Amino acid sequence: MLRKKPQKSGVIPLSGTLHSGLSVFTDVVRKQDRYDRVAEAAAPVLARLCQKVKWPSDLFVPAGGCMERRETNFPHSPFVLPGLHSRVGGRVGWLMTGVGRAYLAWCPEKEREATLRTLRKSNNPEDWLARDPKKLERVLSEVRRRGYATRDPSYVAGRYGETPVDDGAAAIAVALFDGRRVHGSINFRWIRTAFTVEEFAARHLADLQEAAREIVGSLQRPAR
Repeated sequence: MLRKKPQKSGVIPLSGTLHSGLSVFTDVVRKQDRYDRVAEAAAPVLARLCQKVKWPSDLFVPAGGCMERRETNFPHSPFVLPGLHSRVGGRVGWLMTGVGRAYLAWCPEKEREATLRTLRKSNNPEDWLARDPKKLERVLSEVRRRGYATRDPSYVAGRYGETPVDDGAAAIAVALFDGRRVHGSINFRWIRTAFTVEEFAARHLADLQEAAREIVGSLQRPAR
């Protein structure tokens, strides 16, 4: 579904975030942390990615027992994904989402186990896989083999910890991995009736991987 662009007045960043703890597209206010630099690096890359591919992308980073959207190009995509919560600051789970699975597949084992210890104590139905380590390892091994993660087939979407809401979307995600650590995950989302996961990955996985390399490369340069 295509949407008309709203008329803009004034100058708004291409990204969704002002990077001072307050986003253009959210009311969430928080203290600055190391992920602000990741969002700063990701913003122009995601803007260019949207110009090229059109489908929306997001940056997600760890937020304790869930992941938080720190950047998005969704407002600049011509596509509308019905029912989708796409504001910066939105939270999703680790184990059913592509962004969570991509992060866990590539992060150091010590970090992964610390996250899973937290999730094993969770009462959220989305976190049940933390208590099935053999199945989870099969899922993460498949992510490593393919080079990207997808949502669990049972995942409905919606804000983490709230009533699930079907967003009508499918997704693929890759980790921002620099060879030692993971800085976050980026994804593509599309209307799931438009393409299968395999069709979309064949078309656009290389674009997503190149964007990830560009973001990581920016982070490896000294901060100005």
